[in-house]
Amino acid sequence: MSLPESFRLPGDMIATTLALLFAMQGQPPSLQALASTSADSRLPQDTLCRDEAILRRSDTDVWARVFAPQQTWMSHLGDMDDDGLFDLPDGIDALAYFPEMQGNAESLFDIVFSSDRDFQGFKDGDILRLSRSGGVKIVHSEGALDAALLPTSGSIDIDGLAVISDNVFLLTFKDSLNGTVVGDVLDGDIVQWDTTTGVITRFADELQVQAWVENATGSTASIGDVKSLSFHPISGDLLFTVQSPSAIDATVFSALNNGEILQGWEEGDWGFQISTEIDALSFIPEELKQPVILSTDVNYLNPGESFQLRMRHAEVGVRLSGMAGPQYQILSSPRGGSGYTVLDLNVRPLHRWPGRSANPIITDASGTASFQTRAPNLPAGMTSATLWYQVYAHGGGWSTPLVFRVE
Repeated sequence: MSLPESFRLPGDMIATTLALLFAMQGQPPSLQALASTSADSRLPQDTLCRDEAILRRSDTDVWARVFAPQQTWMSHLGDMDDDGLFDLPDGIDALAYFPEMQGNAESLFDIVFSSDRDFQGFKDGDILRLSRSGGVKIVHSEGALDAALLPTSGSIDIDGLAVISDNVFLLTFKDSLNGTVVGDVLDGDIVQWDTTTGVITRFADELQVQAWVENATGSTASIGDVKSLSFHPISGDLLFTVQSPSAIDATVFSALNNGEILQGWEEGDWGFQISTEIDALSFIPEELKQPVILSTDVNYLNPGESFQLRMRHAEVGVRLSGMAGPQYQILSSPRGGSGYTVLDLNVRPLHRWPGRSANPIITDASGTASFQTRAPNLPAGMTSATLWYQVYAHGGGWSTPLVFRVE
C-alpha cells in the first residue's frame, strides 16, 4: 500500500529523474544522511563523538563517521562573547538540508539546525544556519514560531525539523505545548508551519506515529518523543526516529505502508560502540562528501609551543598539504571534502606545511596521518593572534577547519 500524499513530500522532478536513472543503470540509489546524537557517543574510527558533532552515514558505509566535529563549530563561531574561549552550540536538536545558495559545492552551510539549549543569545526554538561571514544567523526565530502557535503554557524547543519547501517546515517539540492554535501539542505530534502565512496545522498526531512504529516493530511500547524528522530523498516518504524503547532509538522509521523500518538504517547499522540515541537526522538528496577530519588536543597555545595535528577519514595513500592563516574567509570548492576553505588564500602570511624540504604527509592504511608542528612566535607588540588551519587532500578536497588562539 502506498503512503497517503498527506504523509509524503510533494513530488520532486529531480528526485524522480534520479530514481529513473538509477533504475536504468540497474543499481539502487545510495542514501546518505547527517545526524547528531543526544549524548556523547563512540564510533569505530571516532572514539569521541560529542553531542554537538554532526555525523555522516551512507548505506554503503560499514559505519557512520564524524562529518563536523566540535572544533569545526569553534572554527566558524569564534569567540562570540569575548570571554577568551571559542564557542559552539550546546548540542544539536534538529537538522535539515536547506541550501541557501544554489551552484556552490554541497557543504555544512547547506544545513539548518536547532540547538539543544539556548546559547550565545540564540534560542532552542530558533532555526539557525552558519553564516559565511562567520558566526550563526537566524533563519526563523522562536519568537515567530511562538506568535504562530500561541501556546498558553509550555516552552518552545524544536526537537525535529524537516523542510517541505522554502517556506514550509515540519516540526516536533521536546516538550508538550498547551492551548496552541491547533489545541494541545504533544511531544510526539508533528506540526506543519508555513512561515510566510504563519499558519500552523497538525500534520500527524502522536497516536498516528505510535501506530506506525507498532506496525513496524510489532511492539506496543511507548515511543516517547519524536526525536527527528526527514524525507526520503527519492520517494519523498516521511522518515523519523523516536525516543524509546532504547533498543530502537537510533533506528530510522518510515511512514510508508502504515509504518516500517527503513531498510539498512536500523540502530546497529550506524556502528555505535555504546548505546546511542539519534537526536537529529536529515537525509541529503545531493552527494555530500566525507571530509578529512583535522583535529588536535588543544586550541589555545603559547607562542612557539609544540602541538600535534591529526588527520583521519582520508583515502589510503593520499598526500595531504596543510595551510594556516590569520584571515577567515569562506570560499566554496567543488573538489570534494568539506566543500569549502576558511582561509583567504591571497592574504599573507599564509603558512604552508610541511615545508618543501620536509617529508610529505601521506595517509596510512587506515586513512590517517599526523604532523608535529609549533605555534608561531608573535611579532613585537602583539599579545595574541587567531589562526585557522586546514588540510587539502590531493584528489579529495579540503578537510574540516581548526582554529587556534596563540597568546
